[in-house]
Amino acid sequence: MKRSSIYARIIVITTLVVAVCGFVICCFFNRSVTTVILVRHADKTGQNLNELGRERADELVHVLNETNISAIYTSDVGRTIATAAPIALQLGIAPTEIRDSEELVDDLRVNHIGKTILVVHHSNTVPDIIRELGVIQTVPDIPENDYDNMYIVTLRRNSLTQILKLEYGADTE
Repeated sequence: MKRSSIYARIIVITTLVVAVCGFVICCFFNRSVTTVILVRHADKTGQNLNELGRERADELVHVLNETNISAIYTSDVGRTIATAAPIALQLGIAPTEIRDSEELVDDLRVNHIGKTILVVHHSNTVPDIIRELGVIQTVPDIPENDYDNMYIVTLRRNSLTQILKLEYGADTE
């Protein structure tokens, strides 16, 4: 009788240890991934989008429609708002205007863990935002006539931030 009681305790303890180890492993490997998609505003003439810019903004709908975007951020400048407008309308999301890149990054890190976010900003702020998100690779400045870059930054807890550079719409170079 005592021997079976000892075996039962060993089985219970072993099961408990395996369950705890499984939980710890699941917590370690099941990190919430936050995806930040960054684009510069579309093609412009003066301060406003031109015809190519409006076409590029419409192309964002085609490219990003099924990416589960849960929030859209723009600067307070009309061309970033106009670039985001078609995808925002398609997804039923009201864009949030934030000019300060540090404030934007803080908001992304705190309020959007595990989600996909679109950021439409400027040639001089997109690289800054990418760096502030923790990307260690060098991100070159965006030339004044370059509008077709799309950067996808993935943030994982306890892991390096990664970046993928793509292009969308008509070539600009």
